Amino acid sequence: MLAVNYDKITTRAHEMIKHAANSGMLPPETAERFLANDLKSVSHILYVKHEITGKSDTADLVKASDSKQDGVRNLDRAKLDKFENMAVDRIGFAWFAGESDSAINLYSPGVSGAVAIHPALFNADLLIKQNDRVLFEIPVSALLSMEPQGLLGGPENTFAVYTPFIIREEVPIRIQLRFPEGAGMTPPTGRESDQYWVKVELFGTRTQEK
Repeated sequence: MLAVNYDKITTRAHEMIKHAANSGMLPPETAERFLANDLKSVSHILYVKHEITGKSDTADLVKASDSKQDGVRNLDRAKLDKFENMAVDRIGFAWFAGESDSAINLYSPGVSGAVAIHPALFNADLLIKQNDRVLFEIPVSALLSMEPQGLLGGPENTFAVYTPFIIREEVPIRIQLRFPEGAGMTPPTGRESDQYWVKVELFGTRTQEK
């Protein structure tokens, strides 16, 4: 697998933020302050973990009622704060399947074939939305087509987004799994007590107050 040039990716996300500020994609006050160098841009990872046991149809991985919780999600009320806008250029994906009291912290990197994955999850789609508009959509199977090297969040275990997309401030974000029709995360016979969890990480550059 080819190595990922982190500097190039980070620059690409930063350039996307500048383009968004110049083209009216950011709120006017934020764009004005960013272009006046009154806001800064920093590397950022937005992450959520969510149990999907028994889920089918479309499952929301973050809700407007969710508060920040260390180790579970670093997003409050499903939105970024004022003056925080993020250009996402990489996505990390991981899952856990098994019987465990601490399932929320036991994850396998998104590596195809390394761990048996529920067929409903393998054939699902990941969607990221704002204002009911799809910002990004990808089959989960594409996020798993990576060699078993490095740690989650390392260059071998993240998906590089060809064109970074912008998550805007103060607008609720929907991160969803859309399962195939008639399929769901029901544990197989003999493993009825299994739990299924997923973790989604969005890597990129975010504006914020200095």
